[in-house]
Amino acid sequence: MFAVVSMAAASQAATLTFGPTGWTDQAGDDRDTEWTVIVSDVGVGAGYDYRVSASYSGGTNTGDIGGVALAVDGALTGVTTNLVSAIAVGGTDITHLINLGQCLGEINCGGGANFSGGGNPLTNPFNTLGMDFTAETGSGSSEGVIQTLIFDVNFDPDVGPLSASLFPAVALRLQTFGTAPDDGDDSAKLFATGGTLQCPPGQIRIGEICGPKTTDDPGVVPLPAGLPLMLTVIGVGAYMRKRARKSA
Repeated sequence: MFAVVSMAAASQAATLTFGPTGWTDQAGDDRDTEWTVIVSDVGVGAGYDYRVSASYSGGTNTGDIGGVALAVDGALTGVTTNLVSAIAVGGTDITHLINLGQCLGEINCGGGANFSGGGNPLTNPFNTLGMDFTAETGSGSSEGVIQTLIFDVNFDPDVGPLSASLFPAVALRLQTFGTAPDDGDDSAKLFATGGTLQCPPGQIRIGEICGPKTTDDPGVVPLPAGLPLMLTVIGVGAYMRKRARKSA
């Protein structure tokens, strides 16, 4: 089993996690494979608002990441991406071999990121789930089998902040899909919905987003400033009355 690569500063950012289980193909079938996709508002700077990490997590079948698609709650007019890293089987860094591309609202982004085919396009999850953006690697056997892909993305217009409903679904296009570790000659189009929102330290979930903790939060009841002294005086008085009764 391959470990999921941690994202830098993720512990200080809100994250939305899909997987590792719950992936199905266009027919709704479980393909016996586990992947984890994490969207983080890590604040990476340079105009990028979110970091997306897709990694093989386990299961009988694995594959080569050809594309990662996101459904976005908002009307997009543009997108900019920046490849952070691409890791192949065995941990080999092949980032320098990958030319990351992107497209908006296209079911076939090319370069191995084709989500079309497999039946009626009206029932294709790529269409019914409203996938808005796809990052494609142009991956193939010549570059190596990508099992971890991390990239930064900025949307135009701004769609933030990260919330439980901002990215309602994700999709993975996998090539050389088959039994690990040698893979196979099959392919897969996997979809997942209902990501889990995790808030960073010092924040709690408030509805669909993360917000700062305050002393007004349930379960935090501050004591009045004079209460300890008042309790001490009452206790001393009761003790003195008890002694007086014993002396009488």
